[in-house]
Amino acid sequence: MPPPALHFSSSRAAQTVAMYNGYLGSALEMISTTNQDPDARDLENFHLVYQNLCIAAGLLEKHKQKSGSAHQTSNAISTGISIMLYHGARRCFPLAWQKWAIAALRSNGGDGFYNDFAAANTLDIMALLEDMTHDGNIKKMCNTEMDSYLGSIRDRIIPVLMPRGDDDEVLAFYLQYGHTELDVDQRVIQVCRKNYLEARRCRHYDGQET
Repeated sequence: MPPPALHFSSSRAAQTVAMYNGYLGSALEMISTTNQDPDARDLENFHLVYQNLCIAAGLLEKHKQKSGSAHQTSNAISTGISIMLYHGARRCFPLAWQKWAIAALRSNGGDGFYNDFAAANTLDIMALLEDMTHDGNIKKMCNTEMDSYLGSIRDRIIPVLMPRGDDDEVLAFYLQYGHTELDVDQRVIQVCRKNYLEARRCRHYDGQET
């Protein structure tokens, strides 16, 4: 890390491939939630996520060459690639990929329909919640090394960022798969946390609900 930049003939082509990778990764993720052995699906997901990180690096590099600045990259990285980075961050293999995706969202800015600052803050809280969850395990699985494996994708927290309100705040829900006897032990999604985030401020949160 940082990932090597992957260049395409146009930004539109790059965003199209990133969108395909994102949708395919989401489909594989859904399949893995009910699969007895999700490792194969996880490996495919890691490949797709890393390819999207490389695409994002290429778009960022292209914008810097044109503008000479790392700020206001919304012309080079559209809402589409921002969403792919946001949803791909929870499917990263190591912490280093996740940290880079969050930094890329922050460098993309907060203009337009999709506020990347709020998305980055949401992912920061997601990582903190996962760290707290793993603390209760026999062995701490993640956040000890930047290259450490973050664990099975189906056991990770799912952040959902809601639209902005009148007071310029967004509401983020954090979901997690669980088990219930009522559904014959099938995996179900449960809300494990919710946070109000200021959309325009680039800051870190301690994971406490405000």
